[in-house]
Parts: sequence; structure tokens; C-alpha cells
Amino acid sequence: MFTPASANSGPMKRGYLGTGGILQGQLGMLDSDTVIDATEGQTTAILFGIAAEAGDAGDVIDFYPLLGTLFQVPVYQGSSVDDVTDAMVGGPDYDMIVDSTDHKLDLNDTADPMMHVMSYNNDKNTAIVQFIPALCA
Repeated sequence: MFTPASANSGPMKRGYLGTGGILQGQLGMLDSDTVIDATEGQTTAILFGIAAEAGDAGDVIDFYPLLGTLFQVPVYQGSSVDDVTDAMVGGPDYDMIVDSTDHKLDLNDTADPMMHVMSYNNDKNTAIVQFIPALCA
């Protein structure tokens, strides 16, 4: 799951949850007039924010804004590339992978990127990421 790693001086965003609800720390994307749990490989969806709390369909909850906020995220383990390198910082952009209900950075997927790496800690299998502004509401 994503957790804020930097303070954003802007206000929280409020979103009306659609089908399936959302868990705290999950990335939400717009689906018609609602916010739903984001899936990997998004190329046309508009990313909304990181859920500050869990909610069910029909609830209105707070989201951390994506623009101007850095987020810590687990790095997916179990593929050909499991560790972040210095060359990946500020370099290629990456997608996420949904591992059960947990959202993680997928270093093996640059096909439909949504974020780039700002820093990392391979001992903890985490990275600090920033979302690509053109994809964000």
C-alpha cells in the first residue's frame, strides 16, 4: 500500500466511492463519477488519490492528493528485477502491480507507467515514488 512520505500543503480530496470500495493506502482512479480501486496498466484512467481511510461503495472518504506528494510503496518481490538501482531514480517510469489487495511498485513493468522512483531502500524493499502529473486529477 502507498503511504505519504512528504507533506502536501494542499487540502485533502474527497471522493465518492464506486463498486467494490477501497482500502486505506490504495490508489484510487476515476470511473465515471466515482472513485474505484485502481488496477495496474492504466493508460486512459485518471488517477485520483491515495485513500486515507477504507470505505465501501457509496461512502465519501478522504484521499491524499497525488500532485505534490511523495509516497512510500513496497517494491514487488518475485520477478526478474526486485531491487532498485541508482539508474532507476528519476529514470524510467514504472507501473504498479496489485498483489492480492496490496498495491506495489513493479520494477519489471514500464509498458504503462504511472510513477517514477525518487529514492529507495532495498533493505526494506521500499521506494519513494512520485506520480506522473499528466495522469492525475
